[in-house]
Amino acid sequence: MGFVIGMAGHVDHGKSSVIKALTGITTARYREEIEREITIDIGFAHIQIEGVGPVSIIDVPGHEDFVHNMLAGIFGARLALLVIATNEGIMPQTVEHFDILTHCGVSKIVVVLNKADLAAGYDIEYRKMEIEDFLKGTKFENSKIIEFSSNTKTGAEKLIAAIKEEITAINRPAAGNADESLKTVLYPVDRVFEKPGFGQILTGTIIEGRLKIDQTVSIMPDGECKIRAIESHSRKLSEIGGNSRAALNITRTRDAEIKRGSFLVSPEIASLYKVLTVKLTAVKNLRHPVKSGTRIKFYFYSACYAAKLRLLDTAVLEAGKDCFAQIILSEPDFALIFKPFIIRTHTDEETIGGGIILNCSTEFVKNKKAVLNGVSIFSQNKGEPAPAFPKLLFNDHMSRLGYMEVAAACAAFKTLKAKIADTVTAEAGDDKYRVIKERFLTGEKAFGQTTGKILNALAAHLNSNSLVSAVSRAELIGLCVANPKEADTAFYSYAIDALISDGRLKSADGSITPATREKSDTAGALDKDSEIIKRKILKLFDSEPLTPKTLDDAKAGVAKNQIELFNKVVKFLESEKIIRKIFENYYITSTQSEKYIAAIKEILAQKPSFTVIDFKDKTALSRKYAVAILEFFDRTGVTARKDNDRQLK
Repeated sequence: MGFVIGMAGHVDHGKSSVIKALTGITTARYREEIEREITIDIGFAHIQIEGVGPVSIIDVPGHEDFVHNMLAGIFGARLALLVIATNEGIMPQTVEHFDILTHCGVSKIVVVLNKADLAAGYDIEYRKMEIEDFLKGTKFENSKIIEFSSNTKTGAEKLIAAIKEEITAINRPAAGNADESLKTVLYPVDRVFEKPGFGQILTGTIIEGRLKIDQTVSIMPDGECKIRAIESHSRKLSEIGGNSRAALNITRTRDAEIKRGSFLVSPEIASLYKVLTVKLTAVKNLRHPVKSGTRIKFYFYSACYAAKLRLLDTAVLEAGKDCFAQIILSEPDFALIFKPFIIRTHTDEETIGGGIILNCSTEFVKNKKAVLNGVSIFSQNKGEPAPAFPKLLFNDHMSRLGYMEVAAACAAFKTLKAKIADTVTAEAGDDKYRVIKERFLTGEKAFGQTTGKILNALAAHLNSNSLVSAVSRAELIGLCVANPKEADTAFYSYAIDALISDGRLKSADGSITPATREKSDTAGALDKDSEIIKRKILKLFDSEPLTPKTLDDAKAGVAKNQIELFNKVVKFLESEKIIRKIFENYYITSTQSEKYIAAIKEILAQKPSFTVIDFKDKTALSRKYAVAILEFFDRTGVTARKDNDRQLK
């Protein structure tokens, strides 16, 4: 297993020199960098540390004009060397780089007090005290401070020992750590170039998962490729795991532009999002408070997205404060839940802050309270993303919905689809989970609670509506989930089918009833007021017996204190199949339905199938109504459609 270290520090404090002193490698790749003796873009080196193995080092620019390049390199590093020149001490980019390290996923830092050969002993001690005071109260308090000289290599052994100690601590096995081969792949691309005779080469850090030769992965934001060859530190490999630098020779199997900011990922997590809900902390040295609606740049690993900031629980974000917020991307793009990010002003002049992504969505929800409710389970955690976050999210889905979509679970638990049920069963605890319909993850207990919820909701509805003996599938789902989304409808429809298959529900002509429900003495009978309303509704259809109607006119003729009774009568008429809703708020009667079917039979007496035009001409209906009625017949199994032709079943 490899390891990646990132560099950080003010311009000209000697980051590149420290790397060369340790590894013998010059990271400058461009003539301008060599001539100006300044790092402009990210550079790469490596060192072999006994007891640790190969360690990659990513050099980054320290100049304020190139912070965007620094961000492309530092994401993915779990250990960073913060280089501070003894003769200058803490400088502006020292502070900004430190703020970035705090929020970009780095676990530990080692402070390299460089140019120690240029200062007297008492100056070095003063700098150490200055740095200790600077680190106090931060997540990096008590970090090691190593005196170093890139000119004389003094302190090299101590620095390597400190690096080894911190890597060992970071790599120490934790309970529940998953095998990298079971994890979804996340590989941000930070460099792309062509190599004669080979084709396209990508470089980047494998954040998670394993890459293998001949493996096919998704390219985000669009495309697909197959890996032809893998190389790491001049070694050719057949596969490579997480937290390693790797160069990949690829063949694109679905065309896409690949550049810095693209991602290679497992298909399970290959989705684009427009709105990200986040926990955001402003840097302590923020010069100006930030308002909601501010244009920003959103940095996510090697990618940079134009976006707007929407504050959710505060009007203004001030230095050092945290809040819940949303990142509204200019265009849908790739992001991943429970991953770190950095935001800067849209001009790239200042780092605003950073944090963790808590939710990824394709839809914008205007109601801030509803958005905050969706992330309220994370409100108690003020620090780094807790390992318990995936479990918290999953259990919340189970308690509210009875399921979690497989793609969302794979993203949260960083686990491949083939292993997600086993992973969640091991980590979430008290249930045995499985994937159903290739889309939903649910547990034995959770699914039992869902079916119980359906039965209870139906029983309660029928008991409180004595005129109703059955409900439609859509109505039953609506009794269980307020404002159901497409996924809710699909999952609960599956659960309803399971109840029908088990004999606990009955379904006929699209209406659903409890299997054991006995018709009451009053079922099918209406009282005097209800009969009057029923006649008003059915009279509406008399004038044009073949034309669908809304019930608005009938409802308008009912007294306000009888509106509730009117709605009950409508439900009764629907449950008794006297009227049928065909689309929107349009209904037909059972008599009309019989006449439509009779018209179809007359058409079919002359030809083997019929079209919408045939039906329209025969019934003298408008195309709008003809299409709606035939689609209703398709749904309810009266007709069968193939292309533009239909037949009676």
